[in-house]
This record gives sequence, structure tokens and C-alpha cells, in this order.
Amino acid sequence: MIFTIETDLTAEEQARKAQIHAVLTGNGNPEKYAADASHVFEAGKYVGYFITTDRRILDKRDELRAACAATVVTPSEWLRIYREAD
Repeated sequence: MIFTIETDLTAEEQARKAQIHAVLTGNGNPEKYAADASHVFEAGKYVGYFITTDRRILDKRDELRAACAATVVTPSEWLRIYREAD
């Protein structure tokens, strides 16, 4: 039988996620960017790369890199990284 147990984020993870959300929101509506912040946070926590064509997120990639472990890349950049690793 396979199952998962939901866990809460640690205080450090909550702070990191809030920082990512602040970077993405800027002067915008916080509710609009909550999902993006969550996706970037999860990518940094589990995967390492966040692949997107969203110019708003790409323009903030340096700030996001400072806030979390996710490396924000375009699909073509990801392909180059993948091929170089192969």
C-alpha cells in the first residue's frame, strides 16, 4: 500500500517561499502571483530548475536565484543544459 503523509513547511521554508512571493509580486496583486511563487519554491526545493517562457519570471531570475535554489531557465536553455550533461 502506498500513501503519503502531508507535512508542513519549516519556518525557514515558509520564509523562503514568502521571499519568492515578494520578488514575483513586486507592486502587483499578491493573490495573482501566489501560484507562481509556490511553483518556483517547489522547483528549488525538489528539482533545481524552473522552466518557463513567462518573461516576468525570467526578468526576475537573478533575484529569485538569491531567494531560493531554483535556477529559472527558458525551454531552449534547459535543452542546452540537458544536452551538455548527456
